[in-house]
Amino acid sequence: MKQSIPAAPSCSAMKRTARILGRASGALHHIGGLVFLPALVVLVCYDIFTRYVLAAPSLWANEMSTVLLPAIYFLSLAQVTLRGGHLATDILYVRFGRRLRRLADVATAFLGLLFLGVLLWGMGNALIGSVKYREGTQNIGFPYWPVYAVIILCLTIATLMFLARAFYTLLRREDLLSDAVASGEA
Repeated sequence: MKQSIPAAPSCSAMKRTARILGRASGALHHIGGLVFLPALVVLVCYDIFTRYVLAAPSLWANEMSTVLLPAIYFLSLAQVTLRGGHLATDILYVRFGRRLRRLADVATAFLGLLFLGVLLWGMGNALIGSVKYREGTQNIGFPYWPVYAVIILCLTIATLMFLARAFYTLLRREDLLSDAVASGEA
């Protein structure tokens, strides 16, 4: 009995998926860089001013800064993943041949998937606990669950980026990742 091998998805479907992921990662990156980062700068300046000039430290500015900082990091995670901007050991990688580079890229993508899967599981538990126990910041009571939800969204998109990177590398269609990068810049 002859078994048929499932056909690879069409090139247009893969391009569309890459563009959607690129746009989503670009949008999250822009929100982090254009909204949250300036807000963090303003909060830190306000905190410094009230603490050292007015001698009346603000309780809420410091708390909001600690909430914004991880959000900024995770909002850019998918974009960094898309661009392949994570740390790499170039000393070895540049000496690899094409096949070994492809193997290293796929292995890295799957290790990234494993790591992000563990993070997603942990953040999911943190979100559930945060809602269940109404956790929030100590002084102003800002709830943690919205931050956890944003982090889960960002981790999900970064996980999809690692999956796409592994899939496109296996199919030898890394050019689709450059299409996704271009979509993320728009």
